[in-house]
Amino acid sequence: MASGKDVYTTEDSGQTWKYLSTFEKRIVSLKFINENTGYLITLSSVYKTTDGGVTWEEKNNGITTNFQDNLLCIDFADENTGIISGGSYEDTVTYKTSDGGETWTSIYEDDYSISTFDFIDKERHRIS
Repeated sequence: MASGKDVYTTEDSGQTWKYLSTFEKRIVSLKFINENTGYLITLSSVYKTTDGGVTWEEKNNGITTNFQDNLLCIDFADENTGIISGGSYEDTVTYKTSDGGETWTSIYEDDYSISTFDFIDKERHRIS
């Protein structure tokens, strides 16, 4: 779970929460693929963990857009395949990774922001 700039975990269905880590900017969205591998976005960066959220590594390689502190959403189909979207209302970009966030490729640019998306499978996803 993310709250503000902090990441927490629970092992008892939410009865108690344990603090894991803090970020400089507010966390916008968090997506865990399994117990150890997860991704999150702050207002301007993408991060990946492989140790359950204790440590995080920034994964912005290939992202050439200045998101102007406006990353909006993230989703992953599996450990390697994911998409992020954000930007201003005049300059919205969606990026996809197929290698676990090591590189990102622009797949959609428009004047309208994408606020949500969901993977159907590795190649197909819905946006709104």
